[in-house]
Amino acid sequence: MLRRLTHAGIAFATTVVIYQVYVLLAVPFLEPIPQGPELIPATIDSDLAQASLPTHKHRDLLAHYFPADHWSLQQPPISFDNEQAMIVLDGYRPSEDGQVRVGKCVLLFFPNERIPGETPPNDAVILEAPHGALLQLDEGFQAGLGGFGRLQWARLEGDIIVRSDMRDAGSQDDLLLRTRDLYMNQDLIRTDAPVEMQLGQHWGRGKKLEIRLVAIERGEVGSSGLDIGGIDSIEIVENIEAQVTLQDGDLFGGKIPAGEMPPLGITSQGRFKFDFSSNLASFLDHVCVLQEYSNGLRNQLKCDALNLFFATLDESVVVSHGNESATTSVAGRTRTIGTLHPGTIEAIGTDLNPVEVTADTHDAHVVCGQMRIEIGPQRVTFSGQDEIILTYQGSEVHAPMVQYQAPPANSGYRIGTLLAAGNGWLKALPLEGKDAHPFEVSWTDRLELRRVQGRPVLSAQGRPRLTMVGGQLWADQLQLILRERAWDGSEDTLLPAEIAPERMVATGRVNLESAELSGKMNHLMIDVQYLPSDLARGNAEQFSQSSLLNGGAVGGRSYHIDSEQLTVEVNVRDGRPAVSGIDAHGELTFRESSVGGETSQPLVVSGDELLVRNADTPAAQISLRGKPATVTSAGMSIQAVELQMNRGTSGALIDAPGQLMIPMQRDLQGNLLAQPETLEINWQGGMTLENDRVTIRGDVIARTSSGQLNTNRLVAVLSAPLSFDGTTQPQETSLAQIECWEGVTAQFVQRDAVGTSSVSKMKLQSIMANQLTGQIQGVGPGWLESVHLATSSQSSPAPFNDVTPSADFTAVGASLASQHLRCLRVEFARGLEGNLHQTNLRSRHIAAVGDVHAVYGPVDSFEQTLNTRLQGDPAPETIYIEGQRLQVAESPNARLNPGSRLSAVELEATGGVVIEGLAGNQGRFTARAHIAKYDQMKTQFVLQWDGVRP
Repeated sequence: MLRRLTHAGIAFATTVVIYQVYVLLAVPFLEPIPQGPELIPATIDSDLAQASLPTHKHRDLLAHYFPADHWSLQQPPISFDNEQAMIVLDGYRPSEDGQVRVGKCVLLFFPNERIPGETPPNDAVILEAPHGALLQLDEGFQAGLGGFGRLQWARLEGDIIVRSDMRDAGSQDDLLLRTRDLYMNQDLIRTDAPVEMQLGQHWGRGKKLEIRLVAIERGEVGSSGLDIGGIDSIEIVENIEAQVTLQDGDLFGGKIPAGEMPPLGITSQGRFKFDFSSNLASFLDHVCVLQEYSNGLRNQLKCDALNLFFATLDESVVVSHGNESATTSVAGRTRTIGTLHPGTIEAIGTDLNPVEVTADTHDAHVVCGQMRIEIGPQRVTFSGQDEIILTYQGSEVHAPMVQYQAPPANSGYRIGTLLAAGNGWLKALPLEGKDAHPFEVSWTDRLELRRVQGRPVLSAQGRPRLTMVGGQLWADQLQLILRERAWDGSEDTLLPAEIAPERMVATGRVNLESAELSGKMNHLMIDVQYLPSDLARGNAEQFSQSSLLNGGAVGGRSYHIDSEQLTVEVNVRDGRPAVSGIDAHGELTFRESSVGGETSQPLVVSGDELLVRNADTPAAQISLRGKPATVTSAGMSIQAVELQMNRGTSGALIDAPGQLMIPMQRDLQGNLLAQPETLEINWQGGMTLENDRVTIRGDVIARTSSGQLNTNRLVAVLSAPLSFDGTTQPQETSLAQIECWEGVTAQFVQRDAVGTSSVSKMKLQSIMANQLTGQIQGVGPGWLESVHLATSSQSSPAPFNDVTPSADFTAVGASLASQHLRCLRVEFARGLEGNLHQTNLRSRHIAAVGDVHAVYGPVDSFEQTLNTRLQGDPAPETIYIEGQRLQVAESPNARLNPGSRLSAVELEATGGVVIEGLAGNQGRFTARAHIAKYDQMKTQFVLQWDGVRP
């Protein structure tokens, strides 16, 4: 857009340059008219008193400029010559009142040196007054005795022609001026008649010509000299009109018929003036430059006043209004005019008649209070009291002042410098081939394009705001470093345009707002690298929907990032950008989710430093640091001082203490939770994540609301692979299996609405619990302990209160005192096995295997425990069990009363079972069997033999 905008500015400048063409051509037409000043009559070719005619002294000179039948070649005329100017008369008639009537008259002016004997110069300016002239002298006329007195006034009557072949061969620059009835005095040359001018194919016309002269002090010349100095100004008062035909090509190009170069029409309702003291040409009152094409397109400039400052070859711009010329003589003025070139062009408007430029061939338009073009440095400035409006092919800029300077010739630069000062805004269209939605930039201070170490840098100050489709960016300052294509064509396929962004830097309260990207930071930098399309970058097709890989809001992604500093690295191949790296520093939060955030679990990253490398390849690496840093994805949360993640493999590595939070549908005992909760895992060693498997090392502590597990190495298997992508995880990930190795201890507490209902503890070498299948396996040696409220009111299993075979167990049980808090402790040598899920066909159960010792009896508190080895006599209401396998299962009958807060269990011991305890008041008992079963709910006890031993 900026390239288009600046090219449009140069096009506007070119329109105004047409005015200087008019002035540059018109001045030579008009300047030679007063060529009489300062001529000193050198010779008189003929004396009026003689009848015979001497030889024609200037025949060869005059024959170079006039046809053979011209009156000046018929007989020797009267001539006055000072080598720079010559007056040729066919005769004159003086009168007593000091007037001299001149017949036919010719004035030749030579801007450059005339060398006697050589071919007369073609650039001589010739004025012909075929109808004669009337001169008023202050001292009369003395022929042959000093010539004229001082000239008071003169009137050239009838038609007047000024012509010259100029310097170039051919007729393309030949000069021709026509007017009539020219009056002159010491201060003024004027005519009220129309004036027509032509130079080659260019022409101009007007009415009321006035040439102001610089008078010479009388003491500076002799009494016979012409009392006229140099030229001060030339002015055409009315009906200014001109036409300039373009010879070297069209001014604008653009949408024009092939080969068509229409002329430029120039009009002005007011005066045209050229001031020689400042080399300033000006047009006043409704100035208009117009170029029309056969296809109906028009290029036009309108303004209230137009000033054109001219410079000499050794000056840059002439803007002084003082008399600084080396000489003000006619010769000096003419030599200066010959070396002038356009310096500065200034178009001025009013509130009712502003400066307005329309270029249909480029869909360009500008409205401003003043336009200034400096030709030498190729700088154009638009300004206005409030704002200027400049549009180009859908792009638009508003500001109190806009200035553009084209790059120096042969600099190799494709773009110049730009300044838009004051509160303003710019709307631009993206590059060709992109979507047609515009973007806008607004500012309160300035927008500036300058060169820094030879590179173009665009900056905006004053809380600039960048608005694009669906989003905005604010900052205190915005800077864009641009890259230009090499002129040798080597980067034509590499860069998407002649000018491409290479780095963007936003500083100070940066704020991003859009449906896809939002966030706040103090410093934002985006680096862009343009890479050849054949560069190998791996097969990342499977990650094409990952925004960190393809760098855009693809697949409905939404991002939010807050940080102190953010740096984004972007690779561009085949015109397609992809984020390759991210550096974020300071207190940062990064969130990635689906637009609307309804169909997926978001990815949330927080910490002090986020580094992403190779993001556009399958080997994307993410590094996160903080105190601590946190990554949350699919409902899981990882927290550590430093995290290393691989997005392509969904892997993560932490070599530091940290924390992992995993959603749970069941507690660690396998109980289905009324409400999902979180498993919190802390460690001191490190963590490794591979897809759906998390391995945690070093003093691991796993906590839930019901308890805590301690181990040295823990493996958590997830319900689905963990993806560090906030848009591809359709649902929350939960814990599927937990494994503990290298020693494990645990304690869990069950509560209900009344209070604590059980406390369970365990210790063994390793354990595995699958929350999906309910399967549990452990390796001993180890122990289990459960203190819980029992459903039976009996203090101990009924058979051991009365061993009489005919006893009524129900009556006996009903008569016993109730003891509700019971402790079950099981010690084993080999391990555990069981299932923690309850089904219609199976109750929850767990079995200890290998040299099992168990104790079951009353306790006074949840903190109290029992010894599994009988030492001395058994304690009241306490049972000791030994065997090779002991299974504890939830009583099926207990499930019939789901509202009860008391648990009931079934015990089954096998393999050399020994049971000891007290039988009520009958003393100690010992029971031996191959299998022993006890149902706490039924208060039923069964002993079975193995077929060999009773």
